[in-house]
Amino acid sequence: MRKIQTIRGITEGIFLGVTVLLMAFFLKPYAAVHSICPFSLVNLLLINISTRFEAGVFFPTGVTIGATAVLSSLVIPRFFCGWICPIGTVERLLFAAGKKLGFSCRLHGNFSYVYLFAPLLVLLTVSFLSIKSGVICCQSICPLFYHTKLLGTVSIVLLVLFVAGSLVIERFFCKFVCPFGVILGVFGLFSIFTLRSTCFDKPCLEQNCTLASVCPGEIDLYRANVIRSVNCYGCLKCTGGCPLGRNFKLGIRYAKKDSGDR
Repeated sequence: MRKIQTIRGITEGIFLGVTVLLMAFFLKPYAAVHSICPFSLVNLLLINISTRFEAGVFFPTGVTIGATAVLSSLVIPRFFCGWICPIGTVERLLFAAGKKLGFSCRLHGNFSYVYLFAPLLVLLTVSFLSIKSGVICCQSICPLFYHTKLLGTVSIVLLVLFVAGSLVIERFFCKFVCPFGVILGVFGLFSIFTLRSTCFDKPCLEQNCTLASVCPGEIDLYRANVIRSVNCYGCLKCTGGCPLGRNFKLGIRYAKKDSGDR
């Protein structure tokens, strides 16, 4: 498991570094981060539909990244979120810092429905406003859209909230805000591969399950034989760490039918 997480960390670092370099030196001022944002796949489609494809706005790189992220989620749940997304990497670093400072906390499965409906509400709101206005509405408040203007008050508030929330709650942005993550989570429910439990006799049917405590999506792993959750980031952290050796294993989703699937 350590080897897998090391590879994952290297992968995240590479994509974060590439993104920072693109933002600093190569992106055109107006397009800024939105030209490589995977949410372009959704936002631009809605805008062009609302304007009958007269908007003339298209970010091929962002759309390509978004489409690749969706396709990868059909292989491993939310693979883009767990292995590539630079925002997710920054969140991971902030949470690690918060943990060392004693700020971190876990919300557990009691908030699982909030993790779904909060970003879904953001998705619906952004989609509605984009269709209504015919422009990418989120660019006016996105903290990363800094090339053309100073950050506005709303952007500063969102940036502070992102940093503060990520220090305390693991994957704060992913769980409560990210509209694209909801889409990937839904596609991830139909992925070819999923994580299967090897703990069939369930000796640990309790909330202090070791694997559940390391899951960034805070999924109740001790209740599942097969993970079916929009909150699974495909990080594979649950494939190691169980003191009894009953770790989850990556396997074909429909290889067999388990009566205890959740």
